[in-house]
Amino acid sequence: MVLKKLQDSKLSPDIIFLDYNMLYLNGMGFLKLLRDIKGLKRIPVVLYSRSSGLRIEEAMTKFRKVQFLKKRANFRKLFKSLQKIILAEKSEKKV
Repeated sequence: MVLKKLQDSKLSPDIIFLDYNMLYLNGMGFLKLLRDIKGLKRIPVVLYSRSSGLRIEEAMTKFRKVQFLKKRANFRKLFKSLQKIILAEKSEKKV
């Protein structure tokens, strides 16, 4: 399981991109488990989904450092959105 690997690793990611609609565990369930792991509580998470809905809004308000990225069919728009999020996170870490 990914959470186990994250927990056991000496390295921690700068940011986690998470598809909200996963097969066995949705984004809310994953966030709950992720935020229970001491070293991973403050890692920013970007929820990735086709629609923003109430569940995503709930996750964004319930958990710290959670953003939303809408799935895009256009690769260039997706790339620019990802780039914007990553650059914003990098500049935030410098401060």
